Amino acid sequence: MKSYDHTIQRYSKLIENSSLSSSIEWGDVRALSIGGQSGASTVTEVHWTVPLIQDILKASIPLVLSPKFYVSVPGHRIQLMLIPNSTFSDNFSFMGIFFRLVTGEFDSDLEWPYQYKTFAGFLPFIKDANDTDPIILSPANSWTVIPNRDPCRLRSAFLRPSTDTDNFPRPDGCGSRRLVDIKDLGTFIDEEAGSLTIVAKIDLSDRGAPYDNANFTFKHNDLISEYVWSIKNFPKIQAESVRSSSVAVLSSDPFYTHPSGYLIQVFLTLLPTKNAFAISTAFLQGDFDRSLDWPYPYPFEVALIDQSPSYWKRDYAINLDASSADCGSAPFLQPTQSVEFCFITVQSMELLTLTHYNFVKDGILKIRFQTKVMPMSRKPVASLSIKNKHLVSEYSWLIPNIENKLERFDYSGRKIKVFTSEKFYTNSQGKFITFLLVSVVFMAHVMFS
Repeated sequence: MKSYDHTIQRYSKLIENSSLSSSIEWGDVRALSIGGQSGASTVTEVHWTVPLIQDILKASIPLVLSPKFYVSVPGHRIQLMLIPNSTFSDNFSFMGIFFRLVTGEFDSDLEWPYQYKTFAGFLPFIKDANDTDPIILSPANSWTVIPNRDPCRLRSAFLRPSTDTDNFPRPDGCGSRRLVDIKDLGTFIDEEAGSLTIVAKIDLSDRGAPYDNANFTFKHNDLISEYVWSIKNFPKIQAESVRSSSVAVLSSDPFYTHPSGYLIQVFLTLLPTKNAFAISTAFLQGDFDRSLDWPYPYPFEVALIDQSPSYWKRDYAINLDASSADCGSAPFLQPTQSVEFCFITVQSMELLTLTHYNFVKDGILKIRFQTKVMPMSRKPVASLSIKNKHLVSEYSWLIPNIENKLERFDYSGRKIKVFTSEKFYTNSQGKFITFLLVSVVFMAHVMFS
């Protein structure tokens, strides 16, 4: 107890004399179990106790760092980060948790980037709880990071750290700023001690599977990328949506169109009040986006798969080209953290019950995404002709049903639609360009004198 009182006095003095800076390691870290080469456990569980949490909130401290700890011996060295007070555009303030990698003595012998499944959350305070009680954290006040799937993988969060980043005032990390509403924080605070406890778990046996690649096939001398999404128990999902009169959004696993390709996800939205469903796609931030061509340059097809015998099989397919899609060009540009959806089709639910199709079999509905994977050399080339003593490169861009496309309801709420033509060469050895259309139709000629 004397040691604890001394700790409280030390922390109080720090807050009184100068506001807590991000370079100060605050609180105590205790490892309940730790795995390693000779250890029996494969899960490292750490409790970080943060004293004087109310004083930290009053002082408007932006960032609190835990003492550094190893996830195993030998192993990676980690530091937890508490974001005490983040106010969002809805005027609600939240507390969040991040983690970051820091330099350790085993770094040169470890595998990089860091790949272990990592979990953290706020521990609800239960009086008279002991170490043998099971740790139960609600998804509402915790997060799980799978490094090779999480958007953080696109930054430096999982790369080998350097000494230069250890004391950086706003260090790179991964986690969530919006875990617990400040007004609900009392559930997690030990009022007697004035402390807050954060639990972190690192599963040393779970590196998480990377995103799948679509399958490749040859059709009509074209290399085809094909991904089939099987939705199990579809009738039950549909019945529950109808019963509750609530929209249900189902999503496939993200997948790459090909190795080092585009990362895509397919969605099925059930609209019970309209007795309809919608199929949409979205491009997600992938590991290879910087080296790819944007907007997405290839035509693709989304189809409901007819599971009838092959002699009767007839899929319901919708073909799409980014240069003429109803949703405009935005969903096909290089993706950001804000996901852009393109609604491919909206259909009556009756389509799934037509007798000359067999879309739902054994409770499974299948949706196929298919696209051609073409080398750049197969891009179109504008035609050349002589006009008024000038060599003219001419390319015609056809946008079918443009009036309907501009008037059609846009689920994303966009007021202005931008359409982008496919990219083409001005001549066989010329420039590679594209056109944009913003709610007007125009024609363009490129002239060379």
